[in-house]
Order: sequence, then structure tokens, then C-alpha cells
Amino acid sequence: GNAFHVFLHCPNCRSNLGPSIRDTVLLRKVDKYLKVDDDFRLSASELRVKHSLENDADIALAVKEARSRENDFFGDHADHDDTASFVTQDSYGHWGAWKGLKLI
Repeated sequence: GNAFHVFLHCPNCRSNLGPSIRDTVLLRKVDKYLKVDDDFRLSASELRVKHSLENDADIALAVKEARSRENDFFGDHADHDDTASFVTQDSYGHWGAWKGLKLI
């Protein structure tokens, strides 16, 4: 098929937003799949993702680096748990509903 690339750049400063979007998607998947205790509820595809997240060294490194970049961006918060992302259920559908941030 036809392949194309979409470049995600900030309209103001033209910086590349791709890495931060990939980090956000990765951390959301980690938070979603690793909290599931009952594997019977997951589809075969979701089980493969969960297994990869748990066992693949490259993915573990990518998650660690994504969390590090997230901590650098948001800063350290006393209520932050190192096993969870800043992306919370509250932030999935609402821009600006991030926990621990004050929006001005």
C-alpha cells in the first residue's frame, strides 16, 4: 500500500512532538495492561502486548526512558508513584485535567 509520514510539529515553535506523543502512548499502554490481573478479559492481541511489556528488555528500557522524560517535564511531585504515569483516568478525555498541575 501507500505509505506516508505525518510530521507532528508545534505550530508555534516547529519543534517535533512525535517523541512526546510516542512516550504518552507507551505509558498509557503500560498503565492499562499491567494493572489487569484477570488475563481472561484481554484479547489475544492485548495479551501479546501485555506479555511484551512485562518481558521485553528493549520495551522495559523504553518505558524507563519515557518515565524519566515525563518526570523531567512535569517535575517531581510528592504524590507521584514511580510505578504509574502522570497520565491518569482523569486526563484521558479532558485537556488540562492532569493531576498535580496548575493550569494558569
